[in-house]
Amino acid sequence: MKKIGIIGLGWLGEALAFQLTKNELPVWGTYRSSIPEFKNSFRLEDELPQADIVVFSFPPNRNNKKQFAQDLLSLVHRFNSDTRFILISSTSVYSNSNKQCIEVQHEVKYESENPNFIAECELTNLLGNRLTIIRLAGLVGGDRYPVRVMSQSGKSYSGNDPVNLIHQTDAVGLICCVIEKGIFGQIINGCSSEHPSKSDYYSWMAQQLKIKAPNFLNSAETLKTVSNKKSVELGYNYHFTTPYDFPIIL
Repeated sequence: MKKIGIIGLGWLGEALAFQLTKNELPVWGTYRSSIPEFKNSFRLEDELPQADIVVFSFPPNRNNKKQFAQDLLSLVHRFNSDTRFILISSTSVYSNSNKQCIEVQHEVKYESENPNFIAECELTNLLGNRLTIIRLAGLVGGDRYPVRVMSQSGKSYSGNDPVNLIHQTDAVGLICCVIEKGIFGQIINGCSSEHPSKSDYYSWMAQQLKIKAPNFLNSAETLKTVSNKKSVELGYNYHFTTPYDFPIIL
């Protein structure tokens, strides 16, 4: 039976830990400061158990983004040479100049200074086929809705831009799929299939949440859409293929 370690029991990592436990897989996780609800947890500074698969589920440090790749490399060396890894990355690595973002390296442009992209490159060079990278679109779930921040920001947003979102349920489900099917040596996008415009979707979402709609401009800054075709081909079935189906908690 695969033993799973999760570095980072945050909003996504802890949800993943509980789901893997439901799937009857042995799992432990780490935290830095706030003690998580998930009981089989360790401080990151502790001596950590070995694992067959380790999931890196924490974002770059806002105060020192350049350190992200080095932090990850240091963590890799704390595990056995046959351990496999999953890096939870972000679709922010794709440049806005792309109309469709797919995982084929030579067909898309990247934000080369993005700390997630730098980390992806460094880990790939070290781990090769022992690594799978999951690039998640904007995360939504529970009471986490981007429109709340947009509504209060006072900013104007490009209304014609498409939204690229994934629900927490599908983010967790996709990671579990990779673990259970043993899919390694891959880069995989995680995103809902449909991409309504920001003005249509967030105005509708604001109405559902009974809050003021954000301000939108008619001009389009980018037509970037993230393709989830590869994740579907690898065997993952999305619970929510459109953001309009995401559960709403008032």
